Amino acid sequence: MSLSYQCPYCGTKTLVEDQFAGQSGPCATCGKLITVPLHLPREADSAEAMVTSERQSPVPARGKAGGKNGMLLLVGLVLFGGVLVMGALSMLLFVFVAPAVNQSRISTMHFETTGNLQRIAAAMQAYAADHGTYPPAYLPDSA
Repeated sequence: MSLSYQCPYCGTKTLVEDQFAGQSGPCATCGKLITVPLHLPREADSAEAMVTSERQSPVPARGKAGGKNGMLLLVGLVLFGGVLVMGALSMLLFVFVAPAVNQSRISTMHFETTGNLQRIAAAMQAYAADHGTYPPAYLPDSA
């Protein structure tokens, strides 16, 4: 015949066979070590016994082992790991992309400088075509 038993840690009500009275084992819900008393109320008396035991020592109902705190810890660890991975990827991106950006900037400056020199040469050629000579290297002061 089954006996009704309530876990003192999580408050889970369980039917226990007579043969397990006086033995210890893990709770099916919370996993904590419990000892089934030698004398438990029978199923018919269980409702009345539960009311009496609840009046004597109320046990707050808890979730499974870990519960909300364990889930928060897991979410926190996952987020922290994600931040670490993103930071590492950012550093790798910076290490490999920064030299390429710098080289691109140098190439652009070189292209602009070459274009400026070509325009100066074209202007000097135009001056020489108009005046028959290149411009003087310097102009003396009129003092």
